[in-house]
Amino acid sequence: MLCKGRILTSDAAQSYHEFGRLVKRAGGEVVVFVKDNPPVTRADLELFFEDKQADRGTWQSYEQVEKGHGRLERRQITTSPDLNDASRAGTGVRWDRSFG
Repeated sequence: MLCKGRILTSDAAQSYHEFGRLVKRAGGEVVVFVKDNPPVTRADLELFFEDKQADRGTWQSYEQVEKGHGRLERRQITTSPDLNDASRAGTGVRWDRSFG
């Protein structure tokens, strides 16, 4: 696997496999995007990010708003390195909330 120094992206389906660990072992990084599947993972992440007592000092957020094709799209992503050790794949978890 040619991963050294690269960042690979994946959907949540890969979080249950050895994918993340293999990429990390090969010198790469993985970003896992979680949407509505699997529902248990999303529910856990919602609890984590909605915790009013959480230390948000290391969190990062970005929002993008686009208008086109008769609709307004708002995309938001919030990241936390606090989840790096919590992920089953051994990677950081990014929570993506999209609104149409």
